[in-house]
Amino acid sequence: MRIRLLHGAWQEIFTLPMWESKLRDQLDQMECDPSEIRAQIEDSPAMRCLEDEALTGNAYWLNHLAKMIMTTDDAHRAAFKGLLDFYGVQRVETLVEWLYGSVPMQRVHSAADMREIAVKYGCATGFDEITADPYAPDVLDRVNALFRIHCGGVIADGYFCKCSEYQPPEKLEVNWIPADVPFSMVCGVMGDDSTKCVLQFPCPSETIDQLRLAHAGKLIAYSDYQTLLPGLELASAVKDLHQLNELAGIVLEMDHEQFRSFRRQLDRQYAKELPQFLACAESIKAQREEQIGMEEMQ
Repeated sequence: MRIRLLHGAWQEIFTLPMWESKLRDQLDQMECDPSEIRAQIEDSPAMRCLEDEALTGNAYWLNHLAKMIMTTDDAHRAAFKGLLDFYGVQRVETLVEWLYGSVPMQRVHSAADMREIAVKYGCATGFDEITADPYAPDVLDRVNALFRIHCGGVIADGYFCKCSEYQPPEKLEVNWIPADVPFSMVCGVMGDDSTKCVLQFPCPSETIDQLRLAHAGKLIAYSDYQTLLPGLELASAVKDLHQLNELAGIVLEMDHEQFRSFRRQLDRQYAKELPQFLACAESIKAQREEQIGMEEMQ
């Protein structure tokens, strides 16, 4: 999905879905609040009905919507299209919930199937003249106009969707908003999924020691790496987990302006390796401590 993000006078093209940490980094560069964005959908191959729509809502929910519509099955895709046709464009959060909710649906293969639905809901008048091609655009538009009023639903992708009886999900586990942690990754013994666990930094030093002890002599695989510092690649980050943990602790204590200053210094130094990141963070920390000391003396 390609979107045009609108933020004041700033417009930026994003291709979604992307890693949540990368999205957070780009939004931070725009100084854009991710909880409330405006976006124009320019291209959506997996859900053409969204193209040219203007959406508002949480950027991370929009990113998750882009991911979901690429992987959802045909029935859920039809239900989503039906709800969009019936209710019109809603906030991004509502669009995501539609993909997790449920709608009574019935397969529609022919004009006879359409007439059966019409009779069921007492609006059979006007359906006798439907031709053998009930999915001709002008015919389908006329059918849906009647179904929308009399049947509480519409036909989408070969299904009659009873949109008026839509049921939202009982509980929605929102796990697509990045945690406020500097580094996160999945680790475990290569080839043994049962050993996989999530590591978030900073963490107690004992956690790192226990991990090494538990997997001593075995090849450790790291994946699903997310970071507030995109310039620090996974291969460099895992060379010394204690150093990474120290860096995470310093970053977590930075306020917004200090973090931006930190990022600017990293860019000027073309930092790529973990020791460079740690040295730069320690410099920011020393400056902060010096400033606090001077304020206490006044």
